[in-house]
Amino acid sequence: MIKSIVSLEPDVYKMLPDLAMCDDGSLVCVYRESLVHGRWPFSKIVRQISRDGGRNWGQKSVVAEISNSDKEGGWNTPRLLHLGGQRLLMVCDWGPPRENETTPNSETYSWHSEDGGESWGASADTGIKGVICPTLFETKSGKILLAACGAEDSVWSVDLWSSTDQGASWEGPVRISSSPELELNECTLVQLDDGTLICYMREDKEQRCAYKSISTDEGQTWGGPYPTNILVCVGRPDARVLRSGEVVIFYGMGWAPRLLVLHAESQQSAADPACVENAKKHIAADHRRFFVDHDRSIHPDGAYSGWVQLPNGDLYVVQYIVDDAPMAHIRSYRISREDWILCPEGEIISIDTSRYKEALDHELALEASEARFSKRAAGS
Repeated sequence: MIKSIVSLEPDVYKMLPDLAMCDDGSLVCVYRESLVHGRWPFSKIVRQISRDGGRNWGQKSVVAEISNSDKEGGWNTPRLLHLGGQRLLMVCDWGPPRENETTPNSETYSWHSEDGGESWGASADTGIKGVICPTLFETKSGKILLAACGAEDSVWSVDLWSSTDQGASWEGPVRISSSPELELNECTLVQLDDGTLICYMREDKEQRCAYKSISTDEGQTWGGPYPTNILVCVGRPDARVLRSGEVVIFYGMGWAPRLLVLHAESQQSAADPACVENAKKHIAADHRRFFVDHDRSIHPDGAYSGWVQLPNGDLYVVQYIVDDAPMAHIRSYRISREDWILCPEGEIISIDTSRYKEALDHELALEASEARFSKRAAGS
């Protein structure tokens, strides 16, 4: 794994990055700048571009800026989507002055770039209000989905909007998930080979695992939420399907320190509402995790990431982290497959567990025999 710095300034708090790759291989990173974790006393949406696979990054450029949060509010979480060629779509939620994140007065804006992020058109109001922390995804049919979270009467929910004109207009919302027993918020979308959509969500009440909702009709209706094997997900997940077919999710685990974790699972596990229980029956694991980095600062923050798979198969990830710097900064990781698993692409996650049926049957028979012995011993 190769670790490097994308952007660090000792007097600027850089956070909430996202990443996209254009058809020419250039990488575009966007993030927010402010002075603290919140969007105060100013907020900027900044972009940087790499032309050499993330080895070097060009100078930053400000896409949008609010200089006085007390009067103008502030930008929160910019997100990117590659639309093909050199075209990019960016969205970001805005919060009004002196109101917290869950205000119903928040608004979401969008920008388009036709030249790989070098320049951006004017901002457009999407009409989406009252939600924060958006995520963008394009389905196999070309529909663009925007999911975001919000809270009403202390109950968090995740909702979905869709666009058939590449983000010029939006329809919705459709409710993905809401539960008074859970605190479901920041989410990510991924589509499996058979068209099934999975929405993975952070959960802050139990703080036991991420949850997921599942749609088989391209987001019109959703089942769930269901627990996953993504442990202690209290930092925004970000999912993709690798060229091998495996599903990979980067996310933030825990609070202090906050860990950036790679979680990989099979598509079968991703689509399974009972994946947690069924994983206990497998001799061969259908998921795997890799700890990428942790924040050693006494005031840790970060593990919000964006990532792409490079043409050679490596994963290129950006996140924000404090660690040994005076302020949060943007750090990158180039992760090869052998960094997290010593196995050919797709093999360990998609392995056919039926070959272990004989061993599994033998194990179950032993458990049954032990149970009978224990029962007889207790009776005597």
